[in-house]
Order: sequence, then C-alpha cells, then structure tokens
Amino acid sequence: MNISLDPGIQAYLEAQVQAGRYNSIDDAVNSLLAVAKLEEELTPQDLEELRAEVEVGTADADRGDVGDWDPADLKRRVRDKVNSEKKAG
Repeated sequence: MNISLDPGIQAYLEAQVQAGRYNSIDDAVNSLLAVAKLEEELTPQDLEELRAEVEVGTADADRGDVGDWDPADLKRRVRDKVNSEKKAG
C-alpha cells in the first residue's frame, strides 16, 4: 500500500524517527493510527469514566496529595490495561 502524506506530517514523522521514538516511519504511522483507532472506539461511558478519573487526580493535586512522576511505570500500566482489554474481548 502506498500512501501520500502531507509534507508537514511527513516531516513530523521523520522527526519522531530521528528522535528515537520509533524505529521507522512505518512504526510511527502504525503506532499513531492505533492510538487514533482506540480514541474512535471510546464510548460516551468511557469518556465519562476518564473525566471522573481526571477530576479525582486534579482534586488530589490541588490538595498536594501527589506521588513521584514515573512515565515508564505509567506507560507500562496503560499497556497492561490495553492488553488485558484486548484479551477480554
């Protein structure tokens, strides 16, 4: 399959590969499209649950009740959740 990309999008993808976020433009496109697909599959209930969770987090932060930021742990937990949801069906 051949796809023509907007020059700005192509430059963005190339920059992401050069920055080491992806191994290739194919990897970047596949990853970004997977995210877009997940977003499209969110139901209104999913969005409401996310908003409620963000509200709880914001309230915690406003009180100063926050822990250390560990992006690697967050990515692992999100990937684990996505994988368990895929297996569940």
